[in-house]
Formats: sequence, structure tokens, C-alpha cells
Amino acid sequence: MLDYIKIEVSDAVSSPTANQVVDGCYSTTLNPTFSPNAPFCRLIGRDGFTGTLSGQDAAGAITQLSNLGKYWVEGFDLEANYRLPLANLGADEKWGRLNIGLSASTLEKWDFKSLPTVAIIDCKGYYGLNCGNPFPELTFSQRTTWEFGDFSLGYNWRYIDSTKVEPVTGAWFPAYSKIDSYNYIDLNAGWNATDNVYVSLAIRNAFNEDPPELGNTIGGTGPNSGNTFPQMYDVVGRAYSIMARVRF
Repeated sequence: MLDYIKIEVSDAVSSPTANQVVDGCYSTTLNPTFSPNAPFCRLIGRDGFTGTLSGQDAAGAITQLSNLGKYWVEGFDLEANYRLPLANLGADEKWGRLNIGLSASTLEKWDFKSLPTVAIIDCKGYYGLNCGNPFPELTFSQRTTWEFGDFSLGYNWRYIDSTKVEPVTGAWFPAYSKIDSYNYIDLNAGWNATDNVYVSLAIRNAFNEDPPELGNTIGGTGPNSGNTFPQMYDVVGRAYSIMARVRF
């Protein structure tokens, strides 16, 4: 099954990024006279005693919510499943079958405009101060399970495409300017011990892949937590789980 997705959201609840607030205050287009009373300048909270942005009482860039945002998202979703009896390949029927599945998503567009007066932010393939979490152009999960008799063995391959820091003003260490593609392998095994008892073992992130390290200055204070993006990448490492299901 292949789906094409095209979403446009108007009057979305959103907020300008800190970069947009600062740029709006000092932009010759949005504030040609550099008036301190311009709308974006009023969103910059300075220390009442020193007038700086780093004082104890400095609120910094205030990114207040409004319903003036707009989003444009386009992409494709693919879902495919296939059952292959190994007897079709010449094996004995006792060797069972393979269950093969694929779930994939491609991102063709992910644009964001928080206010009518600011520029559109293109986040496809990027991460950073404005985009926050990475928006990879391709992600997929490919699963294969071998079922034979009372047993099953399988894996799940999770793929996240490479991304890079968005093209905004700032200086980053070279190692923080790109995230390579990531591959996670999960393993699982199951056993129908009796007609009423099923036992399974699963290993998530079997090869213990570490998340990317990006410092604490890319992605803001929300999406970037612990110098990485925990919403996107596995920060726990290899994990085991055992499950038993009993029918009465």
C-alpha cells in the first residue's frame, strides 16, 4: 500500500523561534529604523539593571504562542507485507515460513511559518535551533520473522536517514554539523511452550548503537536533551525484555 500525504495547516498554534525574534528586532526589513519599540524588540527581555541579555533578570527571547502559524508537509508512506512458505523454495514444509514486512516514509516537504511577517523555514533534511528535531528524508522499518513449528526468530531493522544542521547564523563544531544515517537492529524469539503458554525474548538495539552527540547549543532547550535528540535516537542502549502469555 502506497499513500501520498499532503497536509497544509493554517491558523496553527505556534510560536516564533528565538532566532526569529532576534532577527526580527535587528532586521532592516522588519525594523528599518531599529526602533526598540518594534513588535519583535518588545519580545526580548533584558536585565533591568545592566540592559544585557545575560543578566539574572533577563528573560531572553520570549517566544509566545499565537494561532498565526502555518505548516506544509508532503511525503509518501509505504506499507508492504509478504508471507513466504519455505516449501516454495524447495525446503521441507517443517521449516515453516518467513513473514516479511516493510514500513517506509519519505519526506518531500516540511515547511513552517510561525508568523505572517517571518520567512518560511525549510526543515526537510535538517535539525537545529529553528527546526528542533531532525526531519530525515527517509525512515523505514524492515521486519522479518521465521516461524517454524512452535518457535519463531526475527529481527527488525530501523533506519533513519542522515540530516544536517539547518543553514542559520551560528558557528558549530564540525562534528555537530551533521548526523550520519543510523541503523538499529532489534532481535526477537518466541516459543509456544504449550497450547496455553507462549514465551518470548526481545533485544532492542542489539548492537548497542550510541546516539549522536551534538552539544547543547543545537536544537534549543526542548528537543535537544542531554546533547542529543532522544525523541529520534535511542539513548537507553541495548535493552532486554521477557514476556510470557498464559491463556486460561
